[in-house]
Amino acid sequence: MEIYKRQCINELRVEISRIEKSQQRDRDTYDNILKIMIDKTLALEKKNQLSSAMEKREQDILNLQNRISLLQTDSLDEELKTQIKKQSEIQLTKQTQTKKKKQTEQKVNTEKRNQVYEKQNKEFSDERQAERDWKYFYKQSLKCVETLPNYMRQNLSEMSGNKGYIWRGCYFFGLLPEEPNQPTLMFEKGRNGILYIHEYDKYEYRLFEKQGRERKQLVLKKQRKQKKSFKRF
Repeated sequence: MEIYKRQCINELRVEISRIEKSQQRDRDTYDNILKIMIDKTLALEKKNQLSSAMEKREQDILNLQNRISLLQTDSLDEELKTQIKKQSEIQLTKQTQTKKKKQTEQKVNTEKRNQVYEKQNKEFSDERQAERDWKYFYKQSLKCVETLPNYMRQNLSEMSGNKGYIWRGCYFFGLLPEEPNQPTLMFEKGRNGILYIHEYDKYEYRLFEKQGRERKQLVLKKQRKQKKSFKRF
């Protein structure tokens, strides 16, 4: 209480000092108004305005001095208690709002960081999965190459680039230059001695079956939506 009281008294004294400086400035102007202004009518009007303002300031100074006296005699203790309580409530409200705002900002920042981390982790996970997939398919491709029958290897060396074999899911194309304006033919050995012939051109896919020396039979035909690419070995 005493600390708050002294603070109030100091603030009142500072305000009195400010008002007294304004009073002195207006007194100087009031005393010299006729020297500053040539028009006596305007000078008189200005003196009246200054006089009215100075009278009001004098009253303000008296009121402030009276309040200081009341504070010094403990007459305003109840009022000060009410003010202190009100200021404490205001301060507590501000602190609560600041705390909530800080918590909200921290939550938002945490969510943003988590989103960044999740994105980075997903990208890293996708990269690792892609690398694992690539290693797996590369390993499978090597197995296909290693297990490719010798007769296929020999035939591929004599085949054009738009002919080849499908072996264990891998496409092997002939080593000679492609024959222009000719469809792509891929031969695939099936069960029970059946030979599957996959025929592709720009617009259509056709699947034939052939067993032994029999004529090949068309078993499937469909339009191609886009050109299919093959990995060549």
